[in-house]
Amino acid sequence: MSYTRPVADAITQGFGEGKQLSWQLGTGHLGTDFGCNIGTDVRTVAPGTILWSNWGTALADRSWEARWYLVPQNAGIVVVIDHGTHISIYGHLNDSYFEPGDWVDAGTVIGRSGSTGLSTGPHLHLEMIPKPVNYQDGMYGRRDPIAVIAANALQQQVQQPAAPAVSSTLVGIDISNHQRGISVGATGAQFAIVKASEGVGWADPQLAANVASVRSAGIPLGFYHFSRFFAQSGNTPEAEADSFLQIIAPHLSDGDLVVLDLESDNQSPDVAKVFLDRVSAATGRKCLLYINLSTTQAGGWDAVKSTYPLWLAWYPTSSPVAWSPVASLPNLPGWTVAMWQHAQSGRLAGWDGDLDVNVFYGDSAAWAELAGGRGFYPVAPASTSVPAAPVVRSDLLIVEAGDTFSGIAAAWGFDLGAFKAANPGLNYDRIFPGDLLKVPAGTAAPRQVIGAPAQCIVDPGDTLSGIAAQFGVDLDGLIALNGIANPDRIFPGQVLNLPGGGAAAPVPAAVSQCIVDPGDTLSGIAVQYGVPLDQILRANPGINPDLIHPGQVINLG
Repeated sequence: MSYTRPVADAITQGFGEGKQLSWQLGTGHLGTDFGCNIGTDVRTVAPGTILWSNWGTALADRSWEARWYLVPQNAGIVVVIDHGTHISIYGHLNDSYFEPGDWVDAGTVIGRSGSTGLSTGPHLHLEMIPKPVNYQDGMYGRRDPIAVIAANALQQQVQQPAAPAVSSTLVGIDISNHQRGISVGATGAQFAIVKASEGVGWADPQLAANVASVRSAGIPLGFYHFSRFFAQSGNTPEAEADSFLQIIAPHLSDGDLVVLDLESDNQSPDVAKVFLDRVSAATGRKCLLYINLSTTQAGGWDAVKSTYPLWLAWYPTSSPVAWSPVASLPNLPGWTVAMWQHAQSGRLAGWDGDLDVNVFYGDSAAWAELAGGRGFYPVAPASTSVPAAPVVRSDLLIVEAGDTFSGIAAAWGFDLGAFKAANPGLNYDRIFPGDLLKVPAGTAAPRQVIGAPAQCIVDPGDTLSGIAAQFGVDLDGLIALNGIANPDRIFPGQVLNLPGGGAAAPVPAAVSQCIVDPGDTLSGIAVQYGVPLDQILRANPGINPDLIHPGQVINLG
């Protein structure tokens, strides 16, 4: 086992020198003092298990042996670690980051130096006790820490934090409505995770804007759901998974990750697995699980951690940080750590305030593998060519959010066998918004025809001027109708309303529902489909007419 110094600062008082401040023990200095300023990172001398991490005064009711012969009022904030062959003690700390029972690797930052307790000034006090412990031996079982380090490692340099063995990493942020107006690209993030939903039926009001900001930056994107399992009637993991899927459907693209954020209410591993399984099956990619360090160490997670990657939340410091973690990743047996949220106090360019900062253990190829093997779409360079005139196709339809293959067949009266025959080689259990499906020969035209003038879906390489030319619409009208702030920033998969599209298409008799698109209102849907607003309200008991979200299914009557 390698041992290393806890700080790089010079020694100000050696082992055994003079009369220790805790003079009632009647011996010399029981440890080694390092003259470091308050706030210096203190690292473990070797891997081990935390035995104590608190004020020494909290040890006052213990026996001398049970408090490692520490004088409670003298120690200040103290951390004690069992390394198997030795016990190390770090005294007079300003703060500590771990709890008893936590495992730490060599070189892990366990706290910051200070001057707490009975102290002559800012410094770190280090003691070492060999095992098996014999408090009747010499200096209450103590040995010279520097001699122990030299004997066990011959290493006098502070060990830097170790990251998992991967070829490269990405750094990124996670955002929600609390970061309204953020320019993700300005922060320098290499990926971003956006909050999509919470509980059942709640969509983050900044979802579309945050997605647009990430797409504009041309970096990988992920969506997270903040769970409220069983917080109220109906909040089952199945219901929350379905709500999450509906809300992200208009935005989800190839290469996007999906995440369950489990930090409140019911944190049962079995309940979480229901959600993870359902979302993974529906999206064709493994859903990540976001939990904190203490939750990872609870029991019952074997079936989850053997299948689903972990996004760890653990903050070794509350001080302002940039991209790099200040400590090494904790040892988490059995878990596959995909990401680590290592601070809530990130200070980055382009944002005046704290941000959550994260590291992803892998490159863009590793990200794409987690997202089902699909790549992500960077922003394509502007095209100078004018697209060809649109070709109206009545033999194709576009899959919309919430569609299923069998559901489309039933809605349009297609023979399911003929529909499958028209689309050979397709995985009929996995279709995605924006997919093109062939209509069986001899059937009625579908509700959405390629080239229809009401809306279009942005493809990679599209520009607003090109879309305006393609569909023969006014560019300024296109920008105004869609409320686009930056005409040079559109992204693949974005749905654009086209001006001058004429009257809305009539609803086929077989269709009794619609799916909310970004920007829709209930009154607008009533006008679009030619049905009374009161009829829609009666057909959707309990609906809030002022709060609908993209992907929500609305009964038309």
